[in-house]
Amino acid sequence: MKNVLVLAGAAMFFISTTVFAASPMGPAMKGETGIMRVISAESLPQTGAMFGVDGLYFRDTDLLNTAGDINQRIEGNVNLTYGVADWLEVFINGANAAQSIKNSTTNRNDLYQSPGDLTGGFKLSFLASPGFAMGVDAFAHLLTAQDALGYQWNATNFGARLLWTVDLDASENVPFRLNINLGYKWDHSRYLLQAPDYTLGPYTSVAQMYSIGLPRSEEEYALGIYHDDQVIGAADIELPGTYATPFIQYYTNQIINTGSNSSLPHLKYNQSPQYVTPGFRFTPAKGLAIDAAVDIGLTKVESLPSSITPGTNVNVRSVPLWDVIVGASYTILPGQTVVIQRVQAPPPPENGKITGVVLDAKTGTSISGVVVKFEGTDLSDIITGDSGTFTSCPMNAGPVKLDFYKDGYQPASLDGTIVTGQTTSQEVVMKKLTLIGAVAGVVTDTTGKPLASVITFNNTALPPAATDPTTGVYFVKLTPGSYEMTVSAQGFMSRTITVQVKNMMKTIVNFTLEPKQTATPTPPPPPPPPPAAVKKPRVILEKAKKKIEITEAIHFETGRATILEDSYSLLNEIAQVLQSNPDISVRIEGYTDNVGSPSYNLRLSQQRAENVMKYLIRDGVSPDRLTAKGFGMMNPIASNATASGRAKNRRVEFTITKE
Repeated sequence: MKNVLVLAGAAMFFISTTVFAASPMGPAMKGETGIMRVISAESLPQTGAMFGVDGLYFRDTDLLNTAGDINQRIEGNVNLTYGVADWLEVFINGANAAQSIKNSTTNRNDLYQSPGDLTGGFKLSFLASPGFAMGVDAFAHLLTAQDALGYQWNATNFGARLLWTVDLDASENVPFRLNINLGYKWDHSRYLLQAPDYTLGPYTSVAQMYSIGLPRSEEEYALGIYHDDQVIGAADIELPGTYATPFIQYYTNQIINTGSNSSLPHLKYNQSPQYVTPGFRFTPAKGLAIDAAVDIGLTKVESLPSSITPGTNVNVRSVPLWDVIVGASYTILPGQTVVIQRVQAPPPPENGKITGVVLDAKTGTSISGVVVKFEGTDLSDIITGDSGTFTSCPMNAGPVKLDFYKDGYQPASLDGTIVTGQTTSQEVVMKKLTLIGAVAGVVTDTTGKPLASVITFNNTALPPAATDPTTGVYFVKLTPGSYEMTVSAQGFMSRTITVQVKNMMKTIVNFTLEPKQTATPTPPPPPPPPPAAVKKPRVILEKAKKKIEITEAIHFETGRATILEDSYSLLNEIAQVLQSNPDISVRIEGYTDNVGSPSYNLRLSQQRAENVMKYLIRDGVSPDRLTAKGFGMMNPIASNATASGRAKNRRVEFTITKE
């Protein structure tokens, strides 16, 4: 037994170190999301569906008898699971079983059948944090009557379990999952048969069986009968892989003396049913899972007097030494299209290079110092030389995407193709970022009264500006640079100062004018036209809410983390707000809808949040003030059942972490 467990563990480690990927979703033996005998705390997403079948077989000569009976059992399950909501799944399972008990010495040849046993229930799930889920399930198990059509209603079993799942594959990209189950089963199967049909086999009473360490007779095993309630415990470790997920499980249902049996001898922990189950879940295609495992019985072996050969003892087990379980399932997730096609093995990789030149979109001149990144590869970044050119190192043949970054320019991308044995030449153009700043302030007299004033600049190409005659406020947009501003008002002495205007920033300059010493005051000039209405800002700093609110969404390519160009100006405004408030730090939070698996959405939201952070850093925001965190499909702000609701849930938020 020890050697079997060691070999199973070694095989799991070898496969887990050769194929890493997200955990494939599939059902446990009774239909809930999980594997074999262990239930996951995670649920199917809303409108997700899962169909599965599985079967069990064993042959044993020492099962719950002292006569050497040969027990053979075959069992089949069909189950269906549906995601009612992201946190609720329902399931139903139909089971058929047949067990033969034969003995050539005693001429015994019995067959016990349980056709159409039914199990149904639900599971509630809660994703406490990325990679950690908690849940609870409840189920009812209906047993087929043995002497009539239909179900034996008073023999119906009920149960409930607490569920925990730790998934490092989703939170840390480490292929490791741990599931733990703990629950209670209210068992009424003892009412399935009543006297005179009811049999304890060779035993005269339940007390006699319990006293020698056996929980039931072999006939009761064949029909799924227990005499008391049970505490259910299970745990497993999974090592998720691309095509195979090895796992090892432990399962037990501990007999608890209840009701009329409460005064009977108590079974010890190692006398109640226990199994350790090594196995694999294979995933040869999207949505398809094939399971294979072996149950190894751990229950204590009792040495009892033989009923065939007086004076000798035989070994008796309350569970089979082994049984084999195989199953298959298919899962459909929301937004998933089923496509069946022939898959051919990819050709071996060949090498080639890509070279090019980066040009200014307006002037056509080459741009030096451009950072070139090779998306989706481990290649190091390169920088264009004085002539604006770049050349990659040898790369595998096939499509490649290059990203280009330089301060003062909008990022650019290039989709190219590496051709075997060739150097592909490309030309890339980059657009300069729009350079704009502003100067604003208030013009008053020495008493603080607002003045209607005219503002002129040393650059005669700029038209004069005017203050609001009621408030004395002015606002002028300018390109970055140095300006001499002269402010004049009727009856007051003019004032000239030099001001530096910075890109994407508003410079505040207030003026106080002193009155002229003239005997005859001149009437003030006619008021200038009111300034144009200021466009409502798209970025609002809400310190009380610990948020930077944005009135528009940041757009990404569908299913990718690439920021679309129409969101550059919005990100520039966010960078301006952060630069104008240097004391605050923010966490950039990425969220998705529920289309796709939780682990896929968690990684996509993390990549999108990181790309927004990189853009703000390139726009001048200190990296020390920014962090990025992806939350996947957590905390939806709208229903994922509609397209408009899913669009609202695909978002980026900015939370103030320090003021």
